[in-house]
Amino acid sequence: MTWKHTIFYLLIIFNSSCATHLQKEKNKCPTDYLNNLKVKAWDAERKNNKLLARDYFEKICNCLDVEGCLNASSYYSINEPKWLILNEQACDLGNGNACFWLGEATKGNISKAYYEKGCSLPLENADGTSCRMAGAHNIDNYDKASSYLEKGCLLGDIKSCIEAYKIIKEPVRKQRIKKLSCEIGIPEVCKRN
Repeated sequence: MTWKHTIFYLLIIFNSSCATHLQKEKNKCPTDYLNNLKVKAWDAERKNNKLLARDYFEKICNCLDVEGCLNASSYYSINEPKWLILNEQACDLGNGNACFWLGEATKGNISKAYYEKGCSLPLENADGTSCRMAGAHNIDNYDKASSYLEKGCLLGDIKSCIEAYKIIKEPVRKQRIKKLSCEIGIPEVCKRN
């Protein structure tokens, strides 16, 4: 990625973050309005009218509905700025998987921040792969790396369990990773002494 691309992505992220913050200040759309948009979006999707469906999903996203953001982003390629904006909104609304994909689409400290955000969400919204990637980006910081990998394992990410077992030093934590790995069915960890 060139420095021009980096600046471009930073501007999009900044603008999107500002827009998301301002939008959160407003109330969400009324339930009837939102439900009506969803019916129209799925009807357009069923009729294979992709442009109309995309437009409805974007309106749903503007109502602070994370599924609307994710559905709308699926109509764009990862190289398009609109994809980035929609996934940024989904990430800001608490979807760890969207944060993971933003991490994949960016580089360096930007991707590290997205992975950390995707892992730092509450368990029901966090993304195990984000945790593994956050652990890899923080490998020089034992406390952070081990915490991210441990959470990734808790979320069921097999590679997080394997990596957590390799680096965690404390016997109680190591035993917890082994027990969880046996429950998940990860022989690489479960069969170790």
